[in-house]
Amino acid sequence: MYIAHIDELDSGLNERIIDGHKLFIYKDGNNIKIYDSICPHQGATLHCDNNKDLVYCKVHNWRFDAKSGESHNIQNANLFTHKANIDKSGNICIDQTSFINTDVLQKKTSSPPPRY
Repeated sequence: MYIAHIDELDSGLNERIIDGHKLFIYKDGNNIKIYDSICPHQGATLHCDNNKDLVYCKVHNWRFDAKSGESHNIQNANLFTHKANIDKSGNICIDQTSFINTDVLQKKTSSPPPRY
C-alpha cells in the first residue's frame, strides 16, 4: 500500500491518514520509520506534540520518542511499527495486512473508560 514519496516528507515526524488509519512517519535522511497511531496500552489514539519529536497518549500520558518508537515513561513499551519498503523511485509502501493486525490489537486492548 502506497504511503508517500520520500521527497514529500519533512525531516522528523509526519502524520498521514492512509485508508482511514492515521500513521506517524519519521524521516531521518533516507531512513523511514512508520508507526501506528494506536497506543499499545489500551488502544487509544496517539497524537504528536508541536515540536514533532514526541508521540503521546492523552488518556494515560504514555509518551514515545518519535525517532525510536520507545517509551519515555513506561519501561519496555514501544509503538507498533509498520515495515517500510522504499523502492528505487522513492515511493514508500507498507504491507496492507499490517492494518489488519492493528485493528485486531485495538479490539483486544480497548476497554471501556473507567467509571469514577
